Amino acid sequence: GYCWHAAGVELSDQIQTLLGGGCDVDNIYVEHAVTHRTKRRPALENLKRALRPGDIVAFVTFFDAIAGFREMLEFLEWTRHQQIDLMFVRDQIDTRTPMGRVAIAALEHHLHKRLEEIRFSTKYGLAAAKLQGKIGGRPAALTAEALAQATELISGGATMTEVATALGVSRATLYNAGLKKKKNG
Repeated sequence: GYCWHAAGVELSDQIQTLLGGGCDVDNIYVEHAVTHRTKRRPALENLKRALRPGDIVAFVTFFDAIAGFREMLEFLEWTRHQQIDLMFVRDQIDTRTPMGRVAIAALEHHLHKRLEEIRFSTKYGLAAAKLQGKIGGRPAALTAEALAQATELISGGATMTEVATALGVSRATLYNAGLKKKKNG
């Protein structure tokens, strides 16, 4: 059996390409939304659950396949391990052919090298920043003075909503800073 996956912004064009490549419309998996916080890709997860050894996953192009070097590399390695073939219709890459297998092996090699370069440059950049006395991360929403002011306002009877509004932060920021409205009694 064949399983197919489409993703990206030009969805109708991609679906037409997959249909033209022999895809059954019932086997097109479309990723409508990626949860960036968890990096979950529900359609891709459903596709992977449906796949069996010997199946083929067709993509429109390599660049529309799976976002992210690490995610793509993991998918390529997973499909190879599961004995699932890949086809990139517009790129004319098909792992059922010797040239297709060579192309994917070269791609995997390139992705490994690119990830290594990214890790090195990140490590080097963080070390250079540390030498300059810089640290990464997002600045705190509440300064020490604002935290003291918030504590004073809460002690004076202000609600969390009033304190958050006065300081220009969300109530969640106040709670995350460990502040709590004192209960009467």
